[in-house]
Amino acid sequence: MSVAETCYIESKCGMGTFLRVMSFTKENEHSFTPIWEVFENVERLCSRFSSDSQLSLINKMAGQERVQVDEKLAKILLAAQRISAFTDGAFDATVGAVTSLWSMKPHDVKIPTEIEQKAAESLVNYRWFDIKGRDAFLAKEKMKLDLGGIAKEFALHEAAETATKIGVGSAIIDAGGDVCTIGAKPNNRPWRIGIQHPRRAKTLLASVVLQNWDTVETSGDYQRFIKDGDKVYSHIFSVRQADVSEKLISATLIYRRQHELLPINGAAFIASGLAKSKAFLEMLPNVEAILVTDAMQVFITEGLRGYIHILPHQMRHQTFIFNRRAC
Repeated sequence: MSVAETCYIESKCGMGTFLRVMSFTKENEHSFTPIWEVFENVERLCSRFSSDSQLSLINKMAGQERVQVDEKLAKILLAAQRISAFTDGAFDATVGAVTSLWSMKPHDVKIPTEIEQKAAESLVNYRWFDIKGRDAFLAKEKMKLDLGGIAKEFALHEAAETATKIGVGSAIIDAGGDVCTIGAKPNNRPWRIGIQHPRRAKTLLASVVLQNWDTVETSGDYQRFIKDGDKVYSHIFSVRQADVSEKLISATLIYRRQHELLPINGAAFIASGLAKSKAFLEMLPNVEAILVTDAMQVFITEGLRGYIHILPHQMRHQTFIFNRRAC
């Protein structure tokens, strides 16, 4: 690697995951501190595990009174509402009553009873959450917001925007496998991103050249889960589960980011299943996707043709290129 291509890397833990910034900008020319501050600020606002976060205050005041929130949190909540409406609740930010029943920590596993889960599910309905300006309100007592499916993406996009503003011209920001790139690699080479194999640890399913895109998001049932006998419970919760015959275990979205987040996320794809996910993609012509079913069938939008390489493995899988107009 030449001097011009020297890479500078900083890593931290935050937002419940591993964060990394890798930059080809000259050493010490720019501090990564403003980038880290973005993640820290979003986590302070959105953490459901911190009793003094603004999100926790909204949950505490559920069914009682409105809560004025920070402008940034208001933006995140509005984005969550847009995703909830677009997916008709496949992603629902009010799922917190359900997720708070579970613990997937290695030394603190908690699995709720069916009665507990049914009671919590009765409190999940994004239509009972209201955000006007900077005022937020949950309509029913014991309702809870959980922004785990969106806060990290918001922070990642804002971190990329911040990096650009402070003059970082060539970098990649990785937030637990979700990636934003800034500029191109040295010599104007495009970035190549690996996609995790959903059933083989530390193994890639594919690699994608980001010739026309700068953002990659991946959700999968393998990222956090617990086992109880023969049952496996994923960290992706939804009150509506897809039919077993079209179950998705991994969903990767590839696109060029805009000022607003997409009206959908990977978790909604996982919860919706293959057929509904194809229907979503038909409404999102600028989003490419890699969808993997439980039967290890890999579905790829045709816009990725020529930019994606499916890696060979001992585990066989079928690969299909689909035209979203035919979905």
